[in-house]
Amino acid sequence: MIPSNVRVPFMYIEIDPSRAMPRSPGMPLKVLLIGQKIAAGVMAAERKVRLRSVSEAELYFGAGSPLHLMADAFFKITQTVEVWAIALADPVGAAAATATHTLNMSEITAAGEYTLYVGGRRYAVSVNAKGSNVAIGDGLVAQINADKFCQVTAVHTTKEITVGVALSTGFTVGQYAKGMTSGCRISIANVGTSPHSVGGTVISGNSFVMGETISEFTDEACTIAGDASTTVTGQAGRSVVTLTTKALGGITSDIPIARNINPSETTPPGISTTFPEFGYFPAGSGGRPAIQPSLDLIGNDWFQIIAGQANRADSMAIVNSTLSAMYEFDQMRDAVYFCGVPGELSALSTFGEGRNSKHICAFHARRMPTISYVLAATVAAAFAKEVSADPNSNLQNIALPNIVPPHPDSRFTWAENNSLLFSGISTWYVDAGGTVRVQLAITTRRKNEAGADTIDFLNVETMFNLMALRYEFRNTFMTKYPRARLADDGVEVNAGIQVLTPKIAKAEAVSIFRDWQARGLVENIEQFKRDLSVVRNSQDPNRLDFVVSPDLMNHFRIGCVSLQFLLSS
Repeated sequence: MIPSNVRVPFMYIEIDPSRAMPRSPGMPLKVLLIGQKIAAGVMAAERKVRLRSVSEAELYFGAGSPLHLMADAFFKITQTVEVWAIALADPVGAAAATATHTLNMSEITAAGEYTLYVGGRRYAVSVNAKGSNVAIGDGLVAQINADKFCQVTAVHTTKEITVGVALSTGFTVGQYAKGMTSGCRISIANVGTSPHSVGGTVISGNSFVMGETISEFTDEACTIAGDASTTVTGQAGRSVVTLTTKALGGITSDIPIARNINPSETTPPGISTTFPEFGYFPAGSGGRPAIQPSLDLIGNDWFQIIAGQANRADSMAIVNSTLSAMYEFDQMRDAVYFCGVPGELSALSTFGEGRNSKHICAFHARRMPTISYVLAATVAAAFAKEVSADPNSNLQNIALPNIVPPHPDSRFTWAENNSLLFSGISTWYVDAGGTVRVQLAITTRRKNEAGADTIDFLNVETMFNLMALRYEFRNTFMTKYPRARLADDGVEVNAGIQVLTPKIAKAEAVSIFRDWQARGLVENIEQFKRDLSVVRNSQDPNRLDFVVSPDLMNHFRIGCVSLQFLLSS
């Protein structure tokens, strides 16, 4: 206020912003991604950093790292929501994991495509009739190593082809091995006496290595000549590709590797492998990173949505403890942690029923080619995009783009999904176009503090709505009455003196509720006014106590109809 002891003539005007905004601005939404980096990333672990692009994430955390992939998934959905990241420190003694992909082959009788999925990334190599398994391995290695978003690197460690020959006609090997790289060993089976002529070059013994004994095949007419006792045996071979994870430690066991996910994908005849249709990498040594140091780095920031790679019981207990403390009245920094959880029905049910937290939303990732932490980041981005525009948005049926769904035979049935929803596990479905969509997003809270069943925080939308209501109610009073005096109802004061009374506060609360109702956040204003209580505290004369009971507007989930049809006589 302008002081009263001013005598210098002038027209003095002060600016008072307390009435500039009749309503609080919407809750500013921020998202936090928590995952591992790799050695190529320039950003130190356990440091909070804002992300503005996928290329920044690649620079900070390394191409193909968990955080790089999470950032890529996030920015593919929204570039308007503020997002930060914290890199977990690798556990002590952490090491990479390896998996070997072996192709055994007889003569390929039909053209096709060999398809391999690593962490949801698709690698497909065209296969020609009478083609080479070694060429397939070379193709996979080339595609994997060229993909900076792949979580692994690939090396072709074994290349072998065996062919049979006949003196009368020779055996044309160019059609099997044309374009094969140096280092491939080709063996001649069922031979008579040596030496043999390979494309006009005489060799000793019954095998040769391309690039050493002879140059690479470039002519499909190249032949191996034997003698009269040599018989044609066709072609066989073995190709081994070794895959090594970029990330270190136990998180590698969450990386799925699969073949033929789409029903239209089949392995060309003549190719066999001991590798399963779906599986996971082994765990790298060293265990999984500790999440508590990263959660401690949140500090006084408020991230309403957190997505992370941590998805084990011990980590979830730490997440719940940290977010529960942030939820209390002295911090009011509500948050929901999103994760993806691999596993079969029994393991998923055990995981969900072992939690009881309104701060954790766990989506199942059963036999999903996309890695679980990419699923978590995708859900976080999709929800952040909706909630930033409308905190009470209905989040069911929202698309989760770029998520590769499991093979139709590996998807849960209606009954299995329904069972998971009673165990605290969120579910998704695949629409007719092949897009993964949210079926129902729930928290893991199932019991109240007394151990009784409850649905109070079942739906994750309830958490987001309450975040916004608490923020807006608090912010409205802090904006409009930042330095108000507190008095009983009926007190009269001079103009220019801001006084807050229970009656004024009650009217303000009703006005706030009307705005909420108009925006579809709450309903039933008569009940709100009837239950609203605003009184001065009997022990502290500077304190005003509110009892505010908003009826949250719900979401249409289920329609039940009894179709009582008639047959006209």
